[in-house]
Amino acid sequence: MKYCKVLIPVNLDKNFIYTIPEDLQNAVERGSIVTVHFRGRQTYGLVMETMDNTDIRNVKPIESIHLSGTCPEKYIELIEWIARYYLSTMGSVLRNILPSLTKNIKRYAYRSGENPALEIIKEETMKKPLSRTAMTAIKGINAGTIDRLIEEGSIEESVFAYNPPRQFDVQLNSEQEEAYNAVLSSLGTHRSFLLYGPPSSGKSEVFIKLMQSVIDNTDKNVLLLLPEIGLAGIVYKRILRQFGQSDTALIHSELSDGERYHFINEISKGSKRIVVGTRSAVFAPLSNIGLVIIDEEQDLSFKQTDSAPNYNGRDSAIYAARIHSAPALLVSATPSIESWYNARNDKYTLLELKHKFIESPKPDISIIRKDIMPGHLSVQVTDKIADNLRNKKQTIIFLNRRGYMNLYICSQCGEYYKCPDCSVSLSYHRDKHQFICHYCGRTEDADAKCPHCGGALRTTGVWGTQKIEELIGKMYRQAHIERLDLDAAAGKGKRMEVIQSMIDGRTDILIGTQIVSKGYDIPGVHTVIMFNADSTVNMPDFRSEEYFMQLLVQTAGRAGRRQHKGEILIETMGNLEHLEKYIYDLDYRGFLDRELERRKSAGFPPFRRMLRVMVKDRSKDKALKAIGEIHEHFQRLSADSTDIFPPVPMIVEKVAGKYRYHFFVFYENFSSVYPIVRALQKIRRDFTVDNW
Repeated sequence: MKYCKVLIPVNLDKNFIYTIPEDLQNAVERGSIVTVHFRGRQTYGLVMETMDNTDIRNVKPIESIHLSGTCPEKYIELIEWIARYYLSTMGSVLRNILPSLTKNIKRYAYRSGENPALEIIKEETMKKPLSRTAMTAIKGINAGTIDRLIEEGSIEESVFAYNPPRQFDVQLNSEQEEAYNAVLSSLGTHRSFLLYGPPSSGKSEVFIKLMQSVIDNTDKNVLLLLPEIGLAGIVYKRILRQFGQSDTALIHSELSDGERYHFINEISKGSKRIVVGTRSAVFAPLSNIGLVIIDEEQDLSFKQTDSAPNYNGRDSAIYAARIHSAPALLVSATPSIESWYNARNDKYTLLELKHKFIESPKPDISIIRKDIMPGHLSVQVTDKIADNLRNKKQTIIFLNRRGYMNLYICSQCGEYYKCPDCSVSLSYHRDKHQFICHYCGRTEDADAKCPHCGGALRTTGVWGTQKIEELIGKMYRQAHIERLDLDAAAGKGKRMEVIQSMIDGRTDILIGTQIVSKGYDIPGVHTVIMFNADSTVNMPDFRSEEYFMQLLVQTAGRAGRRQHKGEILIETMGNLEHLEKYIYDLDYRGFLDRELERRKSAGFPPFRRMLRVMVKDRSKDKALKAIGEIHEHFQRLSADSTDIFPPVPMIVEKVAGKYRYHFFVFYENFSSVYPIVRALQKIRRDFTVDNW
């Protein structure tokens, strides 16, 4: 009798012992994904170890092998690192990364070969992949024909329509060639590169040619991560045109269970050499990675914050590159502060593209100071939208997705009401009738005055995308208007439809959140309008100005593509004077250097790391008691170099019936906080941690 230890996808670090049936004993090994029964239900698990005996009695058997291939050793090493670094459990990591139990879909597409039956299948599968039943319905094709075509490799399992490789040559200019050669020379070793250049500077051409070199000249695989599903879909289509369908896989959360199973199964068998996807694609079980690319590396979407493990897809991908001895290429027009800091300190190699691949004039930028309350649009904005509609030009309207925050401003001098210790805005809590800093816990009376001039405070008021859609729709009834935010993009394929409509020129006005600022190439956009810009700059987060400048430069990249000069209108009710020189010049590099100095003086990341400890409970008293006890635990055991701020309510204190409280820990060495958290996790499970 043989046994194995199986990691189950639940919030535990414990492995569970199962017997290996005789007919599976030669197939089950460390890294196998198997189907088992656990706590009265069927689930899957990762085999961590096989053995010849055990002291455990009444051991249940494995039911079947869930995936055809075996997860490689380096894949397991990545899971172990994520569990440790993000202070989660191995089971929680596994729960996030493998496909659900589902029936394997069997649909097929043309791959190669010539015969009359295949020509019919080729034509049909260029529209969509066909099931065996659908193919046998075609005149002259029977089950035997299909089996023969599968065996000879003329058709293959697929979830996408047939797409042959074109293998066109990517032409690079001298700047791109220099960046390409730098990464190319490091293949086979681990180095991290930051490819930095303005929008339209040809960064994607560099990494596509690198992908081509890896695929053509090595037996290794490529992992390409993107921050957003719509962008991943568009880039995937481009990769398909270059490399064809046989070698490529797509991983993101909008895939059906069957589609996800298909891709993961093919990857585990070694049938796919290129994986494109969002942050969860870092968990694709690739056995031999030769190149890792993280496009739009600065994007917050790479960080999972809604459930454990709260991992960062970018940082996890860099670690995956490290254990595979492969280069990691981070790509951005607006690098994160952390990546810029690493490049300045030679942890990353900086590769810079200074010129646009297709030169276009810098857009005109206007800052509109709006004194009237919400419910009205400025004359400049309404005139520009009308002018664009007359001239068949497209408009993008951007709003900060966190516009629900209730920020306060001085009615006399226009300064935001900020915490003097943390440089983040104080938030008004109605139940406490107080202003609270969500970092240090500082409180101020609700009737406080402006500390700069003594003026009365007033709410800025904020708009949401639906409100703007309603206003614009009433004013421009003839326009084709689309909205793209988390609500509008909820349906499968919806965001792709909206974006494609904009690219094709069918949409006149696109209203949305950060999703619209991603790296889409929309040639017809002339004007980008940013509403409530100050609400982004002044949200209660020490990264708020970094977010704003990233959004500005990224959205500026959407205006005036090709040789056309675009225009950006920034509407604000507050004071942006301290950022104006960076805004008008689109000087993101200058902002980065200034921001690093500010972070250094404040002791914020990247100069120290940050841990957030969170508690949620339906009982407010229980939540407060728990966060207080956990906070006391940290204070008692933490080193002197660690700063622990007091517990405060989260920005939205109550969500889905649960009260939420947190506190922040700023530390220098991970080893100083790791044992504290792990010791606490052994005695209580009523908290979560987020390591930044």
